[in-house]
Formats: sequence, structure tokens, C-alpha cells
Amino acid sequence: MNLEAVSNSADTGHADVDHNNYLIEQMQEKPEITTAMRDGELRARMADLIDAGIEMVTIGRKATVHSAELKRWYDGKDEPGVAMALTLWFEVLDAEAREAAGDFVKTPTAKRILKVLEQARQDKGGKGQRGVGLVYGASSAGKTATAEYYEATENLGRNFGHYPVLCVRAGEDKSKSFKGLLSSIVDALVVKGVYSNYESKPMETIMHHVPEGGLLIFDEAHFLPMRRLDELRIFPDKYKIAVAFMGNMAGYMKLEAAKIAQIARRVGGAKVIIELPCEGDVDALLEAHGIGGHKVRDMALKIGIQDGGLGMLCDTMRTAKIYTKASGKPIDENLFKAAAFSVGAWGEGQ
Repeated sequence: MNLEAVSNSADTGHADVDHNNYLIEQMQEKPEITTAMRDGELRARMADLIDAGIEMVTIGRKATVHSAELKRWYDGKDEPGVAMALTLWFEVLDAEAREAAGDFVKTPTAKRILKVLEQARQDKGGKGQRGVGLVYGASSAGKTATAEYYEATENLGRNFGHYPVLCVRAGEDKSKSFKGLLSSIVDALVVKGVYSNYESKPMETIMHHVPEGGLLIFDEAHFLPMRRLDELRIFPDKYKIAVAFMGNMAGYMKLEAAKIAQIARRVGGAKVIIELPCEGDVDALLEAHGIGGHKVRDMALKIGIQDGGLGMLCDTMRTAKIYTKASGKPIDENLFKAAAFSVGAWGEGQ
């Protein structure tokens, strides 16, 4: 609180100033001033908009910057305030694009993955034993996003301190030993706020926080040696906690070649192998983003139905949302193509 400013205001005889309100205002927390993006980054983003057919005068009007000042700044001259104004405008565009993306989208592939995770948790033969789920295949097909969605929704109604579903990312270093892999599970619990008592053994911590009928999802399981995968059977067999392995196609081929009968027997039908995303996945994402049109869909299919394609498609749709906000025009094939080109999802010859 600036008491000197209050005193000076009173001394100058401004009788119309409500000093109580002024004091309250001074005590209130002020919003932080955003640090401007680098000029190079801002100019690159502006170049993307211009390449998408958005005129500089439109950019200036939307960003509340005089077009002459904007042009001088874009040409490399010093124009105080332009960078900050552009930064604030791009932040609004980015926030609106993220909001427009909406929540998790249940694509056909995501529904198949959710079914597998549920199947793995089912009681086997009424003895309390659980199963093993396998989700392997193309990258950016929604495996991780689906696992995180399932983790979030299943943990909503949990008892305090319990996490029925837990996503675990075990790196190559920690997977060199079973003890190291257990510590990766504890790390995942710590991220959620569980206190790690270093005097307790990792398995004790896991058993205390993951209840029977729960599920441990090991993402990027292609990094796990076959021996670790086999050792993890202790959870469904002894502790009545299901496990699911998620990884790339190479990891699945390695698992198939190993022919670990004990794992195969516990999988049953709880398996999804994703060779490539399907048309239904692309359509579900377009619908969720409110993007339509036959020509746009044709381009979206070319982008989405390939290894890593859904990730590129999501980047394209998010950028297209920014372009349409910046231009005030609806998304058409030209704007969508410009967005795809900007994120590297569309080549010169396409």
C-alpha cells in the first residue's frame, strides 16, 4: 500500500476522492503484467496469419494496434507497445482455441481402449484375481489421452488417499530392476499428493493407496523389458490389481515374439491393436471442434489417418481456430490448409 500517495492526494485538496475506497483499492492484489513474447516469435506468428490470407490491417484492428505502427514494427523498426499488444492478443487467441477444443473426445478408438481397461479390471473366476490389458499401436492415436481421462473419471469418487486407477510412466532407467519399476509407481502417487515415507517399502506404499480392483496403466510400456512385464503379473495374481500395458507397434511385436504364456492367458479379449486411426476418429474430432465441410473433411482424413496423424490433426484444428478468430471468417478449405501447412501437417505437393 502506497501511504505516501494517499497523503499527497489528501494534501492537494481533492475532496472528491473517497480515501477509504482508495485504501481498499491499494490493498487489493494487482494482476501480473504479461511479459511480451520475443519479437522474432511474434513476427513468425504474424507471418503465419499473413500467409493464411489475413491482412495486416485486420491484424492491427483485432490487436488494437494502429496498422501503420504495426507495419513499421513488422519491418524491424522500434514501436513501443506493439509487442505487448500483440502478446496479449495472441494469448487471448490461444486461450480461446484451447477452450474451443473442448473436453476429451470419445473417438471410436478411445471407446475400444476404455473397454479394454474395464475388461482388465473384471474379477476372473470369482476369485478376485484381475487381468492384463494390452493397448498398442500407432502414435498419437489417443492412447495416453484416453488413459488419463479414465484415470481422472475413475478417481473422482475414490476414498480419501485411494487411487483406483493410476497412470505410470516408467523410463528406461527405472525399469532396469523390479524395485526401480515399483518406485516409478510410487512417483506417480507422489505427483498426486501422496506423501512418500522413505522408511516404507515401495510395495507397502502402493498397497496402501491402490485398492483391490484397481488398475495400474503403464504408458510407453515398449520401454519395459519382457522380464519386467512378466514380474508385474504379481499385481493381478496376488494383490488383485489389474495392469494394462500401452506402447507402440514395435513394443507389441516384441511382446508377441516373446510368447509369454502367463501374460497372454491373462489378457483374454482385453486387447486393442491400433494399426492406424480410423475415419470415425477423424469425424469425431471434427464434430467436437465444430468443423465441417466436405473439402475440409477430405483434408482432415489425409492428415489424420496415418501414424501420428490425429496429433497433427489436433494441431491443425487448434491453429485453424486461431486463424478464424484472427480473421473473423469461418473455417474453409483454404484456411484449414494454411493451418495444416503452418503446423507441418501438409506439404507443398499435397
